[in-house]
Amino acid sequence: MQSVPLIIQARLGSQRFPNKILQPIIQKKGSLALIIERLLNNGFSASEIMLAIPTTKANDALVKIANYYGIECYRGAEENVALRFYEAARKKKCIYFVRICSDNPFLSATLLHSLIKEIDTKSDYVSYQVDKLPAIRTHLGFFAEVVRLQALEVVLSKDAPYLEHVTKYFYEHPKSFTLKWLNYIPPSNLWKQCRFTLDVEEDLMFIQEAFRALNLMPGEDVNLRMLFQWVSTQPTILQRMQMLIQRFSK
Repeated sequence: MQSVPLIIQARLGSQRFPNKILQPIIQKKGSLALIIERLLNNGFSASEIMLAIPTTKANDALVKIANYYGIECYRGAEENVALRFYEAARKKKCIYFVRICSDNPFLSATLLHSLIKEIDTKSDYVSYQVDKLPAIRTHLGFFAEVVRLQALEVVLSKDAPYLEHVTKYFYEHPKSFTLKWLNYIPPSNLWKQCRFTLDVEEDLMFIQEAFRALNLMPGEDVNLRMLFQWVSTQPTILQRMQMLIQRFSK
């Protein structure tokens, strides 16, 4: 099968937490840098990775990161994220692409490799589900998604919420597409209470604490079992995570 590019969605203009993906987590490296280094150190090459960012000058700092790691950078629409992905993927001349969000510092390279192995010629969308819930709708942040470029064309004609949340239309209209779900069974029943994505400043505090506790270094893949074991010993953090999950329900 043709190689599948890994396209990382990134921008600095978050309303709730501007510049969040540049905020230092470990060794002065932010979420975006940690994701790129994890990919590069776990079986993916720089030629397979592309950064998809807005054209606005406020995002120029992201170009420097792409250049530093030797990965391609595509600049497109800021609000119409679906179009940005579509144009970036077309530039790679691919049939499928992997969508990665830059605010998921615990993205699992292991789960990503397993996901890519499941790509077939029939599916329009391939990703994980957790207890029958699309993984992208959880607050875990371990997962990527595979999208057929031709299927994304359908989304481009839809309303704004679907253009911003690129894959939302797929799992909300399952009868219109061929979806393939891989089941992820979390190593702990606490998963519904856990939030490992980076959206607000308080998330950053939890993430920094987890990296320190696990001694997770740049380039290392995440041991998800150890991550859940650690958070199970942190009742105060779990309580705050639950409050944020309720506040920012998906």
